[in-house]
Parts: sequence; structure tokens; C-alpha cells
Amino acid sequence: MTFRLIDPMPITDANLVSHNIPDPSAEWASGTTYASGDLVKVTADKRLYESVLSSNLNNVPSQSIGVSWIDRGVMLPWRAFDGGPSSIVRRSGQIDIRMSLSNLARGVALINVAASEFRITVYSGATEMYDRTVELADDSGIVDYVTLFTQPPGFVDLGIVDDFIAGPGNEVRVRIGNTVESVSVGEIVLGDVRIFGSVVSGLTSELVDYSLETIDDFGNAEIVERGYAFDRDYPIVIPNSDGGRIERTLARLRARRGLYYINTEIANKWGVATYGRLTRLIRTADSGGVSDINVTIEGRL
Repeated sequence: MTFRLIDPMPITDANLVSHNIPDPSAEWASGTTYASGDLVKVTADKRLYESVLSSNLNNVPSQSIGVSWIDRGVMLPWRAFDGGPSSIVRRSGQIDIRMSLSNLARGVALINVAASEFRITVYSGATEMYDRTVELADDSGIVDYVTLFTQPPGFVDLGIVDDFIAGPGNEVRVRIGNTVESVSVGEIVLGDVRIFGSVVSGLTSELVDYSLETIDDFGNAEIVERGYAFDRDYPIVIPNSDGGRIERTLARLRARRGLYYINTEIANKWGVATYGRLTRLIRTADSGGVSDINVTIEGRL
């Protein structure tokens, strides 16, 4: 088993060929008076803003944050590429996005996805180069004869494919779910796949919970449920001769997020992967010609 990373390529206006998740919010316009609570989009910023004034006139949202407007995050469809898996894109019926490539791409991942399946198609002009559908059914809760009939069907919230090669001039189409179900996704990761040695026994996971508990003066406790993430330590083995290259490559990736995983079979079946950034790398070389590396990924998944 190999330690892998999908290194995301930026998705811009030039890359986004087509999609079916337009943002329904009205475009902000100078000369229009907005009431408190009105929500607008600014396509040039790719962001949503909420008015905090009862008579909000000619205040440019991006220039008056906290005074006239509140930033409400990324607008559709860019929410699917904003680097934050908790900002969910929802649609009644299949999500269908098509992107052109500006760099090499060998992998696609869907994070925080809720759907029965997804389909990846790669095109060269009008010709299909690759087409694969991945089922997201999760049967891990069926452990005996009783649960076979009592356990409701479930789905994993992560899907990865990394068995294609595409580059500039090609297009990648991502279809999530089918036409009769309500689907959602937190992040679509498209990019090159990098491989860093072999994974050995000893992977550890730490749940980081962002929920908040408050206790008042009378001892009454209240818990506000918030998001969570998993930080993971991946133990891998590499040849000593490849140690310098891998150290330098991983160091260059430290300040940006990517999807780290072991292989697609484990990730797709068990949902085990970490979307986040590398925060720690320890390498121990021995005289046997191999190095043990421990890689810590601070997760956002």
C-alpha cells in the first residue's frame, strides 16, 4: 500500500466549462437600496454578502465588511472548490460539473459527499478517454444475519478515483448522484497524484472536536455542536536514496491543503483519508538502506 496525495489544481473561470449549480442570490447593484438581512452575490468576488443596515445604499460589499455588510462565504458553484469541505453544495437531482485542465491531473476526490454514486468522464474533444462510475454504498454496519435485515443502507462520504491520466486540452466531467435523489458535496478535489513510499502498520487518528461547552454561574451546561476533523499520523517507509527528494517535495506542500490517503480501495470502502495540510515530518534513516518517515496531517475532513 502506498501513501498518496491528490494535489489540487486551482479551479478558475477559465477552467469551469459548465455546471448546473448556479447561485440563486441577486447580484449586488449600485443604486439599489437593500434592507437588513438581504443577501446578494458579487460574481467578481465569487462571494455572498448579507446587509446589516436597514437602508443600505451604494455601499460596496467588499469595501464595507462589518459596517454595511457581512461576508457570508463563497457563492455557488465556487463553494465546491473553496478548500473548505464544510461549505456544502446541495441540489435536488444530479450535480454535473465539467472542467478543462490547465495542468496534469490523475485523480479526483469528492469530500463530504452525500449521494449513491458518482461518475468521472475524461474527454479529448468529443471523444471519451475514460469513464468510471463509483458506488458509494457502505455495508460496514452489516456484521451478522440480524443487521442484514435491520441495518438501514448507508453511504460513505468520500470517493476517489486515481486511475486516469489527463492534461491540458482535456476536460473532466464530474456527475454526483442520479437525477431522482437529493445530493450534496463539500469539496471537489481535482489534481495530480503524488506517491510517497509504502505505508506500514501504525496509522493513528485523533478526533478534533470544535464543539463548545459553556457553563453558567448556576452550573448549567450547554453544548453547542460544531464541526470536527481528524488529524492523522501516517507511518511510511522509503529507500534512503529517495529520502531527500521526498523530504523536499513534502516540505513544499506544507502550506496548502491536499487529500492524503493510502489507496482508493481503503478510502472508498472505509472513508479513510485526510484533507488538510502537512504540519510535521520526522525521518529516521537506518543502515539497512531504508528510512522510516512519520507524516502528520492536520485534517479538515
